Amino acid sequence: MSKRIAFRSLLIATGLFLGACGGSDAPATSNNNNNDNNTGTGSAGKHATVSGVASAGAAMSGIVNLKDSKGTEVHATIGSGGTFSVSGDNLVAPFLLEAVPASGSTQYSFASAGGTTNINPFTTVLVSSAAHSTNLNGLYATGFIVGSTATGIESGIPTAKTLLNTNLASLYAEYSLTDVDFLNGSIAIGQGVDVIFDSVGVRVGSGEVTLTNQDGGVFLSITVPAQGSPSYDLNSDNLPSYTAACVGTTCTCGGSDTCIFDACNATTSGCVFTCTDTSSCTGVCGADCTAACSGTACQVTAGSNSTVACTGTACTVNAGAGSSVTCSGTACTVNAGANTQLTCSSGGCSLTCTGPCLVVGAIPTCTNGTTLYTIVDGVDYQCQ
Repeated sequence: MSKRIAFRSLLIATGLFLGACGGSDAPATSNNNNNDNNTGTGSAGKHATVSGVASAGAAMSGIVNLKDSKGTEVHATIGSGGTFSVSGDNLVAPFLLEAVPASGSTQYSFASAGGTTNINPFTTVLVSSAAHSTNLNGLYATGFIVGSTATGIESGIPTAKTLLNTNLASLYAEYSLTDVDFLNGSIAIGQGVDVIFDSVGVRVGSGEVTLTNQDGGVFLSITVPAQGSPSYDLNSDNLPSYTAACVGTTCTCGGSDTCIFDACNATTSGCVFTCTDTSSCTGVCGADCTAACSGTACQVTAGSNSTVACTGTACTVNAGAGSSVTCSGTACTVNAGANTQLTCSSGGCSLTCTGPCLVVGAIPTCTNGTTLYTIVDGVDYQCQ
C-alpha cells in the first residue's frame, strides 16, 4: 500500500538542527565490509577503499572525508545519487568518516575496514552512541586518534547498532521495512530506509540524542554519557506514521505532506502521479507513466514513453527512452534514455542523455558521454 507521510523534512544536528541533502559514482553494492581492505589498528598501513551512499532522504552532494586511526586523512567528492568512494594508501583501520554537504551541516559514520559504509542520520546517531560523545565535530578533528578512542568506538559499534535497531523496530514496521542495515547495506535514494530519513528529525547535542517526528514530538531519546552505556527511552505514541496516498496506481499528494508513491514500481505501467501545493513527492513507475509535479520537490523515475511535467520548485527526473519531459520550475535535472524530448522554459534545466535527445528551450548544457553541448535559448538541438 502506498502511503503519505504527515511530515516533511529531516533535520540533523550536532548541538543544532542541521539541514542535509546529497568520490566517484560507485554505489553501495554489498552489505559486508571487504576483508581485502582490512588494515588492523596498530598495523602497517595499507591501501583501503570505503564506498557507500551519503543521504538524508535526498542524496547529499559535497565532500566525504575519511580519517584513519593514525590521523591520516583522504577525501572524495560525492557523486550522483549520493554515492562516494574514498581511498588511499598507508591507511590504518578503523576509519571515521564525515560527509560535508554543499549546503547544510555534517553527518558522520564509521568503518572498521574498507568496503561498504554509508553516511546518513542513523550512522550519525550510531557514532555518537558508540563514541560516548555528542561533540562529533571535535571527535573527527582530534578526538578519534587520541589513545584508544578508535578501537573503543569499533568495539562499541555492534552493540550500539543492535540497540538502535531494536528501538526502531516499530518504526521500521510502520514503513514495512525488514532486514534494515543503514550502515553497511545497499541504500537507494527515495526507497527503503532512505524514506525514513525524510520523515525523522535527529538532534545530537548536550549529552543527548533525540529522534522526533515532524511535529517535533520526541519518540526516542538516547542519553550519551561520557562513560557507561547509553540509555534509550522510546515513546511509541510519537512514532511517525504513514497514511495512504494512492488509490490503485493513481497517486496524489498535496498540502505540505511528503509522499512516497510506492503503489507502483519499475515494472508497473500506466501509473499516474500528482504532486501539488508545497508537498514533496518520490515515485518510481514503469512504462507509460504520467507525472505532474507542482509541489516543492519531486523525484520521479519513469519507464519508457512516459510524460512528466515539472512546474514546482525542483524536480529530478529519470526518464526512459521515448519519454517527454517539460520543465518550467525553478530547477530541473533530467537523466534520459534515447529519443527523449526535454522542453525547458525556466532556464534552470540540465540534461544527461544516453542517446539522441531533442532539447527545446533554455537549457544551459546537454551532455552525451564526454561531449558537452551548449544550448542557445529558443533553439532546438539534437544531442548525439
